Amino acid sequence: MGMKDGPQRQQHAKNFENREAIRRTWGAQGLLNGVKIRTLFNLGRSSETSEKVDLEARTFKDIIQSSFTDTYKNLIFKTLMGLKYAFHSCSSSDYFVFVDDDAYVSVVNTLKALPKRSDTIFYSGNIIWKPSVFRNPFKKWYISIKEYPFNEYPNFVSGTFTMLTKYTLQLFWLGTFYTKPFQFDDVFLGIIAYKLRIPVTVNIDCFNEMLEYKGPESYKSVIVMHGYESCREMEKVWLECREAGYS
Repeated sequence: MGMKDGPQRQQHAKNFENREAIRRTWGAQGLLNGVKIRTLFNLGRSSETSEKVDLEARTFKDIIQSSFTDTYKNLIFKTLMGLKYAFHSCSSSDYFVFVDDDAYVSVVNTLKALPKRSDTIFYSGNIIWKPSVFRNPFKKWYISIKEYPFNEYPNFVSGTFTMLTKYTLQLFWLGTFYTKPFQFDDVFLGIIAYKLRIPVTVNIDCFNEMLEYKGPESYKSVIVMHGYESCREMEKVWLECREAGYS
């Protein structure tokens, strides 16, 4: 999701229902409080769904797609593609938000959280502090000492939802030319941020991803939330929050 034309983070090519739900809810907000917003879906390829995705792209004109296979292990390529597209094709955008396709997003609160100027450094979201490196080879996030010799990663923003100003995005894109691609895309951005001395920007309770929904008031200050059982549940939450003025 970009403010004044920009991209959205990782979606899977097979997640048609997720994309349709986003188009019906927070992704449909093309103009809010005078700010032009554009939502794009960043996809790889899936042989099972290629024809259907091609039709979807022609119909909605909101899909950017590259040739790599759309799998978890290829998220790094998806992130690189998103940065490249944003840098080269969204020069009029002031802010960029990369978000997973299973999330509820309050565009109202997102706009409030962004800085007033896009030429400042701003790298924010759900911050992972002093993250340990998993050395257990049976774990999903296992990384060998050869791949990464340190016991901790630099602080980084979770890939679920990442906010950047234009200036910061430009720095990240340039940093990709001097940083070896890493298996975990959000850690990869954290490594670039560390090398370029880009600090993570702290937001207070806006990113409590475990917050239980107890009606619109409980989401009054929430920017993003995920982990819903279905797209319908996300839509229901968004509609209730929108009626209360929080979405």
